[in-house]
Amino acid sequence: MFEALVNWLLAYMLHSTVLLGAALLAERAGLWRRLTTAQAELGWRWALFGPLLTASWPLIAGLAPHSAPAVEPQAQPWAETTRQVQAQQHSVAPPAVAVAAAAVQAAAAPAERPIDWMPVAASTATLLWLAGATAALLLLSLGAAWLAAAVRRLPSNVDPQLTAQLESLASRAGLRRPRLPTLRIGTRWSSPLLTPGGTICLPRWVLTLSAVQREAVLAHELAHLQRRDPAWRVASQALLALAWIQPLNRLALRRLDLLAELACDAWAARLTGSPVPLAESLLHAAEQPTRRAAPRLATAMSSSSPLIERMQRLLQENPMSEDKPTARKTRWAIAAGMVIAAIAVPTVVVHEAGAAAPILNLLDRVGGFSRSVFHSGSVTRIETHGPEGRLRVDIRGTVQFNDAEDDLTGVLGSLEVVDKRNGHVHHLQMQSEEGKPTTRLYERDGQAVTTLNEEDRAWLADVVELIVQATVSADEQVKRLLARGGVDAVLARIDKQKSDASRSALIRALMKSGTQTGATLDHLLAATSALQSDYERRGALQALAGQNMNEAQQLLWLQRTTEIGSDYECREALNSIAPQLLDKPEVLAAWMAARAAIHSDFEARSAIETLMSQGKASPTLVSTALSATTELGSDFEHRSALEAVARRMDAADAQQALAYTTSAARIGSDFERREALVKLVDTGKLQRDGYGAVLGATEGMGSDFEVKTVLEAVAAHMPADADLISRYRKVARRLSDFERGQAEKALDHLEAG
Repeated sequence: MFEALVNWLLAYMLHSTVLLGAALLAERAGLWRRLTTAQAELGWRWALFGPLLTASWPLIAGLAPHSAPAVEPQAQPWAETTRQVQAQQHSVAPPAVAVAAAAVQAAAAPAERPIDWMPVAASTATLLWLAGATAALLLLSLGAAWLAAAVRRLPSNVDPQLTAQLESLASRAGLRRPRLPTLRIGTRWSSPLLTPGGTICLPRWVLTLSAVQREAVLAHELAHLQRRDPAWRVASQALLALAWIQPLNRLALRRLDLLAELACDAWAARLTGSPVPLAESLLHAAEQPTRRAAPRLATAMSSSSPLIERMQRLLQENPMSEDKPTARKTRWAIAAGMVIAAIAVPTVVVHEAGAAAPILNLLDRVGGFSRSVFHSGSVTRIETHGPEGRLRVDIRGTVQFNDAEDDLTGVLGSLEVVDKRNGHVHHLQMQSEEGKPTTRLYERDGQAVTTLNEEDRAWLADVVELIVQATVSADEQVKRLLARGGVDAVLARIDKQKSDASRSALIRALMKSGTQTGATLDHLLAATSALQSDYERRGALQALAGQNMNEAQQLLWLQRTTEIGSDYECREALNSIAPQLLDKPEVLAAWMAARAAIHSDFEARSAIETLMSQGKASPTLVSTALSATTELGSDFEHRSALEAVARRMDAADAQQALAYTTSAARIGSDFERREALVKLVDTGKLQRDGYGAVLGATEGMGSDFEVKTVLEAVAAHMPADADLISRYRKVARRLSDFERGQAEKALDHLEAG
């Protein structure tokens, strides 16, 4: 895992240097001047953010195993004479293998490899990068919290003329009221600025400007809001903190700041009808004494961008002609050019060597056993790290296996295996070049071996299985195993897996192959207990959920779900079993326990909603869902869950209606409680006791308006029952005169009848 981080960081540095350097050279060559501001801005954004994608692509692609080309295997002995067998170059059959004399190979091979200091330097640099990135991101988070607190302390705007100007500009720009920013006035900063929270902070000197100048300032800040510049600025600053070792990022950010200011200047000039007031406002801003630098997470009007260039653009050029939006073809052309330029750069891979091994092993073993696989074209690297040691497999080309997949029969390209586990060192090399014979060299603890003993063959079978897992998809592995040894062969391979990803992938592939027996399901349910990754356990459980499990199996399945630490993964697992969940008391109790393991109210509510969306809801299922709603702490999520239950419950059932209103009474927000109660009443199916339960649930509601709204809903549906009317009026009696009058008026249709 740590070596993967080293490789990614080096790849990012190389790709970002190429992209940002290309953008800078294009600017120096005058190519950017032929583009509009929007096109230039898009180009710099791709240069800044693109390397994150291009450097990560080998990692993303390497996480998905792919099938190797099907090549007919050819068995090959390990003990050979010194003669070389000429390889047959054929597109299907692998070349024959000849082994050089062991004594010659052993004499030629050094006992120890020379120390390669590249991994040491790369590992040290990566540790420093991690420390710096962590500190920078922490400082950025603290800065965001400080900025939010500082903005809250600024006085709100009380000038109605300024508010009217803002609303008029927003209306002309097509901004709706929910997106209108908040206005605050203060002396903390000398420049007008827009914060990530959507607040415009104006210094007091803005109030001394003329009306048209103030309008220009507001229009400039609205332009930033319209372009979503605060969000882009937060993303840019986060990237700057994460990739602090790339100095060209700061240059790109300065270019983007300038382009954003130029675009907002032009937008504001078009909106107000003249560039002159904004230019005058920029001069006023430049003349102000700087008290504090503008926060780096805020977009400031008089920032570090060149004032002369902005004034020239406003007054000498034609900002009133709208800069046409970047055409889709242009956007794709710029994006494609940037990506191709970065992908063309070779991937950086740091190989393990002598002095670097202690650092890599120490960091990789912190998490116990781990396995990483990287694919890049015809190159595949497999690494495993665990308490017993470290193994690395490098493949350039493809390898062939025997029918049993426990031996290598050939290689089209090269293969190297270095295994330093359990106190031994195994080194295997195989190579085949066009026009030359294939050679194979195997060393155990530095000694060449020509005849494999039982222990060597067991080691080789373990390595071959690892290569198969990395280069052959789980679906194809299961298909081959089923053809060779049936389900038992698949189960045996699943049990041997140390990697969570491999075990989960094989379980999912086996489930896709068809319906499984009860014994197989029992075996796999037991196997899921070894999965430590929440993601992989959820994936395996989801695959099992589609099978016809009996009550005991569903109970064990739900128990496995409670052991998932991630609320999201736990909810996803519960959602998968909802269509097959047995309507049995013990199973529903186990479902409740699994739901209780979810701490997020959002995820818990989603699980309840999914349960209520499956087919016909039985009374016991509804009762389970209603009981689950009582454990939700968020009033909004609580109300939303109750509404989902209301759509499926039998409101005529007095017991269900009482359970619903009892749960609703636990909602603290008067608005949310009212919404939940009205939803139940509007079903129109409540009986006399149900309406009484709704009236009882209004106890504790402090808002007269919300209580009145519930009473009006009840009055529209309840029967003309004297006892109900009496209870209704008792609740209404504690309301204010107006609200009580409205509630009493709602009863008129009952008394008239």
